[in-house]
Amino acid sequence: MTLKRERGCVPAFLFYMEGSEIMNNILGNYVHYNQNNYKNFGINRINEDPSENWSQAVANLKSQLNVSNDLVSLMTEAKELEDLYNSLYYDSGDSDAQSIKFRNAMHQAANEMLQENFGLMAGKFNPDTIGVDSTDSYNKLRAAIKKTRDNIKKIELFKENESNNIIGNKLIQLNNLLNEDAFKNLDFAKARIEEAKKIVSSIQNTISKDSGVKITSQNIESLNKIINEFNRDPLLYNQAGDLFEWLLPLIELKSSNLVKDELVKVMKDLSKKSNLGAAQITIDMPDLLKSENLELDILQNNISIKTESIKSKTDVSISYTDKKGKEHKDIQTSAKSISGKHIKLVELTSLYRVFMLSQNYQFATHYLNVISTSKGKGNNNPAQILEANTLAKSIALKMGAEGYDLNNPSEILVVNNRKEKHIYVYNLKALVYLISDKMTNQGKYTNVIKGLPDNYTINQEFDKNGAKNRIGKLVQSLNQIKITGALSGAQLNDYLNLLNGMI
Repeated sequence: MTLKRERGCVPAFLFYMEGSEIMNNILGNYVHYNQNNYKNFGINRINEDPSENWSQAVANLKSQLNVSNDLVSLMTEAKELEDLYNSLYYDSGDSDAQSIKFRNAMHQAANEMLQENFGLMAGKFNPDTIGVDSTDSYNKLRAAIKKTRDNIKKIELFKENESNNIIGNKLIQLNNLLNEDAFKNLDFAKARIEEAKKIVSSIQNTISKDSGVKITSQNIESLNKIINEFNRDPLLYNQAGDLFEWLLPLIELKSSNLVKDELVKVMKDLSKKSNLGAAQITIDMPDLLKSENLELDILQNNISIKTESIKSKTDVSISYTDKKGKEHKDIQTSAKSISGKHIKLVELTSLYRVFMLSQNYQFATHYLNVISTSKGKGNNNPAQILEANTLAKSIALKMGAEGYDLNNPSEILVVNNRKEKHIYVYNLKALVYLISDKMTNQGKYTNVIKGLPDNYTINQEFDKNGAKNRIGKLVQSLNQIKITGALSGAQLNDYLNLLNGMI
């Protein structure tokens, strides 16, 4: 990748692939020190042709969120899928032989899945709530883990080439853990504890015979499994969430003609092929947050590229056939299992990353112009500041809801409300539009995104070293804003009330 830098350009960079046209105009293209200059020139430099103004930037962003013409079709399609889910998983009047067989197989497969993933700490599948209940064994082992955790912190073994002395010390710690009285009293776990001790003893013998013998990757994997098993506390709430993600794609098996045991096997195979929260997003961006890059790297035409990876909110892909016989395949889905109407979308993510991941670079530069202040250099407009921060929240809401991946966004949100024993399906484009519309036009629900005040501004100072340093500091300020987003019953009920008025 090469970088072309025009004279006077500040730290928004024009990226070129070899011999190609401009790819992206990165955040921070031009932020004026004088507010009057922004009014006259937008995000262009003085003496250049004016760019779009704030009103145009707002209109462009709102058009990205606007799905008002498609609301009916988007929401009714999601409602049909909701009916399918409840019919299949909660037996809402659907008692045909295939559905009954599926639910019986689901019960068996769900408990097997819990055992495979959580071992002795597995809860028990509750088909009435599609959740996980505690067992006597779970409660006793959890109490033992709590009793010993403070004495022996979680031990991690990663590298095959770790010295045997270090590994030997870890093995001593692990032996101490397994010999704690709290574990000795767990009759149901004795066989597994003895098996774990034999593995530890075997590795210790290998090391003591010859200090030059390297521990194998298989040994380390076995040790990590033992450590994870006897020194962790997987909450039932988290188990229920993992289980629901695992179950979500299985709707396509409803009409399967397989016998029960075969159906269980296909369920387990299908779940392993599903995404189940493992999607990773990789983005390339110039690192504007380190001051040394604002001067030296730019002048030397050697921009530092930073790669970020985060877990996508696109948890699973589902396929199903609707009532008209149309097949819907690989619908990207965000899955939640809750006990009340409160759904977390994003937690302590910087506003800088939200703008970068959403690729709303141009709007973000307008945003900086509106919310940055400079004493005596033009007056900021309070109404614009409020509008700018509200729209920034709308972007954060959209990205959090759809999964931070523009190329593979979640299309629907499937929520298992265990308390109500009902699965709700929301079309995310419609849900985000309805909330954003009320945020920007009615001033409602601005607390959906916390951490960004409605009157947030950045005070910029004149920098004798040049505009790029001043603007770089503004961009850095965006990284200091950590936002958390969650949906509550009010927003979800607005969606449902509108839906009920349509059908």
